[in-house]
Amino acid sequence: MTLSPWRWVTFAWLIAGAFSLAVLATPIVRLPSDDVGLLRRFTSPEIVPGIRLSQTFEMTADGLRAVEVWPIVVGQVSGDIMMELFDVTENDDRLMRIFRARAADVAAADPYRFEFTPIPDSENRVYQLDVTTSSTNRASGIAIWATKGERYAGGSMLVNGVPRWADVAFRADAPVPSGLQLLTAVAVGSGLSRGHVVLAALAASWIALGVFLRAFTRMSDDSREGAL
Repeated sequence: MTLSPWRWVTFAWLIAGAFSLAVLATPIVRLPSDDVGLLRRFTSPEIVPGIRLSQTFEMTADGLRAVEVWPIVVGQVSGDIMMELFDVTENDDRLMRIFRARAADVAAADPYRFEFTPIPDSENRVYQLDVTTSSTNRASGIAIWATKGERYAGGSMLVNGVPRWADVAFRADAPVPSGLQLLTAVAVGSGLSRGHVVLAALAASWIALGVFLRAFTRMSDDSREGAL
């Protein structure tokens, strides 16, 4: 079955609208992350006494509130895991957040979310996440997924302070708005928001484009019929 020109135009018009909405719904900032790879992934050394696994990253937004990692069980799980977050922007190594979790809880998560009180001015700061054993209840049986190479260019994996040609699989989290949220959040004195006005204008433009395309298609059809 052959589709008419108008049906093709309608299809393209709808696709353009859906694409525009997807762009507006996308966060305006890409947060630091390195997902678990398929071909070059490997497990870190087991988190046991004497091992400190680290990942550095440059934060791209304010309000850093969590870092996620992907644990994997490599032995009998026991004890506690320590997670420490340092600000290493100017080699200060300032301890910002610290958290202790049961190794069994870490092992059961996919990913494990190290959540903490948000850091207000985190944008453009360099952080280092350290994963170690608890000094009082040492853990074993857990490693962290990582990937070889420079998949994440903003930092690197370290083992006991020594950089490796790899990155821990991680994901930093902060409340990053999308373009749509930004447009609807800017208030004006009239009680409406400037964002709503812009959205209304975009919707009107999209509808006007559809009307124009409909009229243009009809004119093209009439011209062809007249030529026949």
